[in-house]
Amino acid sequence: MVAPNINGIRFTTLSVNRDSFGVNELSANALNCFCAGTRIATANGDIAVEDVLPGMRLRTADGGETNVQWLGRQEIAPRFVHPAKINPICISAGAIADDVPARNLFVSPDHAIEIDGVLINASALVNGSTIYQVAKMPLDGFTY
Repeated sequence: MVAPNINGIRFTTLSVNRDSFGVNELSANALNCFCAGTRIATANGDIAVEDVLPGMRLRTADGGETNVQWLGRQEIAPRFVHPAKINPICISAGAIADDVPARNLFVSPDHAIEIDGVLINASALVNGSTIYQVAKMPLDGFTY
């Protein structure tokens, strides 16, 4: 399934018992993605993330493989948003460990990166040298 221009996700649960009921809701903005042009490891070699299709086999960080279940696309209009909120974070090749990542990785600032079992926003990893926020992006826009 390919879904263009995802704006957000909302999960709602309803619990009911004999004397009461409750509604729990979790909402999240969907700006957690790879920047267009980022290379993704597939079972058949590396390709640009924008060329990934549902059902493709991707290689995982632990050496396994998984099928693509869902794809989304978000166009970014930099003229209207502060760059610190939208510009990609570059995690340089080898910044996390030897050969991790294997090549420069460009992700949105809120993209979760798993390190030692903990999910960390990419922007929280910025160190100004091997992990940094891209200073300038095209003013006519770019895509996650």
